[in-house]
Amino acid sequence: MKKSREDMTSVQEILLSELTQARSYVERILHAVCELSDTHLTPKARVVIQEFSAEYEKLVCELIIPSHFGELNLIHQDNFRQGRENLRIMNNFIESFVALGPKNDEEVVGAITRLINLVYKYTRELHLVLIEKSSLDVATPRMGLLKAIDIKEKKEVIKPHAVIKKGPFTLIEGGRVDEVDEDEFEDEASLNPPLYFLETLEILNLAHAKTAPILGMNAKREEKYEQNISQAHVLVSKKDLAGALELFEKARGHKETAEVLTLMAWVNSQMGNNEEAKSLCLKAIEIDPEYGAPYNDLGTLLLNEGHINESIKWYELAKKAPKYTNREYPYINAGRAYMQLNNFDKAMEEFEVALKLVPENQELRHTVSKIRASVLKEEDNTTKRGFQKFKVDFSDNQGDNDNQPTQ
Repeated sequence: MKKSREDMTSVQEILLSELTQARSYVERILHAVCELSDTHLTPKARVVIQEFSAEYEKLVCELIIPSHFGELNLIHQDNFRQGRENLRIMNNFIESFVALGPKNDEEVVGAITRLINLVYKYTRELHLVLIEKSSLDVATPRMGLLKAIDIKEKKEVIKPHAVIKKGPFTLIEGGRVDEVDEDEFEDEASLNPPLYFLETLEILNLAHAKTAPILGMNAKREEKYEQNISQAHVLVSKKDLAGALELFEKARGHKETAEVLTLMAWVNSQMGNNEEAKSLCLKAIEIDPEYGAPYNDLGTLLLNEGHINESIKWYELAKKAPKYTNREYPYINAGRAYMQLNNFDKAMEEFEVALKLVPENQELRHTVSKIRASVLKEEDNTTKRGFQKFKVDFSDNQGDNDNQPTQ
């Protein structure tokens, strides 16, 4: 009989946490490869997914499935639909295996660590193909027990932190960073994701340490936090803002993050509680200054109140935030602000950058084309009248952030 979360050992808690993190990383990559770009059509990506699926099954059968059970007999083809399904089946199987509570900690940790490290190996390969073939990038795993190696330099580049980050991580970080001086970057290769890996001995040492019960409590809080966030998103999609706000409040009770505060701010803004929304955005920025969404949302609140120049300052801060999924939003919103200032050239610059970040956004592409045509046609003081009909209405995106469902 499957154990409840309360009955699980520290080893199980840690392994399930690391499995969740690795699974979330590969799912983010596959979502970007298949849904957000055409990378899945490239021969290189198709070969990687086929090899990933086949080697993963081979290792699962070797390490987990007793010989008298035979093999999983999955079909391995060079297409992503089959590959994703195979990975889903094997990930579910591995998580169930760990949750059932096998007795030999050392043997199980060794097996699961090898499987997780294989996932990171092939996910990195897919990540590199994605970077090569598209303008998208994807959030890398949060560092807990994880270590990382720069493949090119063959050296450890990231030290593990003392605290393990648990729970599912599903948000996609996308787009290019804002323009900065070239000397702020090393060569392009330094931006490539490192190879992440776990060490068996470190997991065993942590599981048997005095801090293990605390880690288990943190895992439960993380799980409840993620559940509340997910359920709230469903209510947002159903326009039940009051119900969503209640669930976001519950999530905040389990863990106060910039993410949940920004989500609460957005819901409050949709309910007309703008002062509360601004206060929550400022609180989110205080908690995590690197998180971009609250800067953008605060700018939009100010723009809607007529504080145009002030809003632009917040959009500029949003552009520079390291943690931002929909990196095009502050450019779109800054473009809206410049349109209201009748600075159409600057507005065009903002929209053009946004379009480079999301070239698949046909609505934005159509709008930019119309504005560009009007700029070429109207060169005198009547330009303003010519632009009025081309004002961009991104009202559906106002206040959108990394975590809010598309409206």
